[in-house]
Amino acid sequence: MNMVLNNKIKNIEELREKPLKFFTKSKNKTFRLLEAIGFIFKNNIKNPSVYRCQCDNLFIFLNEEKEGFKFHLDSNNNLPCPICGKYELDIDFIFKPKGDTKKIIEELDLLFNLAKEKNKFTYYMFLSQCFGDDNKVLNEILESVFSYLYIIDNLNFEFLSRKYSNFTEIEEINFEKTILKLRLLIYCNFIELKYIYNLIVNLIFIAFEKFRAVEKGIRKISSARIKMFNDQWIVKDIINRIKNIADKYNLFIGTYMKDFYDNELRNAFYHSQYIIENENIILTNCDRSIELEKLNRILNNCLNLFRHFTEKFLNERGELIAIDTIEENGFKIIPQRNGKKIAFRYEL
Repeated sequence: MNMVLNNKIKNIEELREKPLKFFTKSKNKTFRLLEAIGFIFKNNIKNPSVYRCQCDNLFIFLNEEKEGFKFHLDSNNNLPCPICGKYELDIDFIFKPKGDTKKIIEELDLLFNLAKEKNKFTYYMFLSQCFGDDNKVLNEILESVFSYLYIIDNLNFEFLSRKYSNFTEIEEINFEKTILKLRLLIYCNFIELKYIYNLIVNLIFIAFEKFRAVEKGIRKISSARIKMFNDQWIVKDIINRIKNIADKYNLFIGTYMKDFYDNELRNAFYHSQYIIENENIILTNCDRSIELEKLNRILNNCLNLFRHFTEKFLNERGELIAIDTIEENGFKIIPQRNGKKIAFRYEL
């Protein structure tokens, strides 16, 4: 499960009135961690802070809620653990991305921010998809990405929580292998999403002002949005093209995508030409073996990219709808909402 949680607690004074939940000791550390993650998911907590005392209890600060248990400083202004009474809080024990995942998340955030700051109107047109593409297709894709990842996260959590609480598996079902296959199925679907690849290229071009929907000093809306990849493009060539574009701007995203794209793996899974055994997946279509550790890294990297890009896109589009009017060079975008549907009106 891949979660990005922000630590908003900066010092002891801030902790004085912070609401929190805590989890008492259970049989092992993994299960306590799963309890905490489950609590976050089920209660839809946004941006919690998660700490661990050296007595091995987990504490979740509910930064955006008013009710809950609270820490209280003692007479010496120390912060005792509510369970053991000591003062040992490991403030580094938070869920955070590492390595390439951290790098790609930060880079996507940078691209969205650059686009909004340097090429505002084009960026908002990009979010609202006014360049002629059918919104229904995009919305279906975004909904699918969110739904698939939500379901597989919850299945994985349910399996792991049961596993570490000594539940008895159904003999005919290998839950761990089944979840891996479902992740492979999602992977094979995601890497074919050419619509998302087009959005990524456009985001790069907008961020670096490769094109503008409204030229400076010219009162004209351009339909310059690039639809680079159509149905005739194969995914391998799309990935290579994105890498070439990304490399020109010293971006990591092209290399990241090329590392997780594996056409032999895709073909083997789609055509059921594989065997999972002995910590390996054997691709019988090309006489090749991939260690499961590496396979999970490939899957995680792919799913993380699509997860963060689509979440960021949806969040930014949600912010757009809350703005009354966006103006630039005499043009206006007026967001409108009808129930759950978002629409945008453009006017001079």
